[in-house]
Amino acid sequence: EGGPLLMPGMSAERAQTRQKLMRAMQVLSEVIADSNMKVTGVEVETIAAWGDRELGGRMDLLLEDSSGSEAILDLKWSDSHYRHALEHGLALQLAVYAEARRRETGATSALHAGYFGLKNARALSLDGSPFQNTRSYDGDSFENTWERAERTVGLTLKVLGSGLVPASAVADDKAHFIAQHQLQTDGSPQYDQKASAACKYCVNGALCGRSWQGLG
Repeated sequence: EGGPLLMPGMSAERAQTRQKLMRAMQVLSEVIADSNMKVTGVEVETIAAWGDRELGGRMDLLLEDSSGSEAILDLKWSDSHYRHALEHGLALQLAVYAEARRRETGATSALHAGYFGLKNARALSLDGSPFQNTRSYDGDSFENTWERAERTVGLTLKVLGSGLVPASAVADDKAHFIAQHQLQTDGSPQYDQKASAACKYCVNGALCGRSWQGLG
């Protein structure tokens, strides 16, 4: 992603980015030290059994405090989206990392976790986290976020098992309507993400019709 900064005419932007990263590393080291933690791993893979599937990912920073308890920091360039995720119980990436690591290590509770925004050199976490010098938010716990997501996945798999594939961002999609109906009638808290969020990393818009819906 930093390739464009090496192009001719980008020296000012390159110098600015270098300064931001140097500042971010200074603040990050202060957050870790003030939290009485140490780095035990970088880009640490965690994998755990989840039914007949696997749950896991790569944690940017795995930390450990003086008692041996682990914590996770995920590094991001910008932090605006992740503030919203923490506030509204949508920090699914951290919830998955925390739950996978809990299962992998046999811990009795999910790990504490947070984000660190490189651009603004600041850490973000939930209220009650052990991280010091952070912006904390009164959002749902990672345990609850995972439990809601797990229920939503289970109900969605039932719809997929019937042969219907929900196209969540396409208006009047029958499969999506059925999936939403099942989620609503289940009565349990679900992972309630905007319909369009499912399209963020999807390149199959031509298959579901989102790429051309409304044209012509």
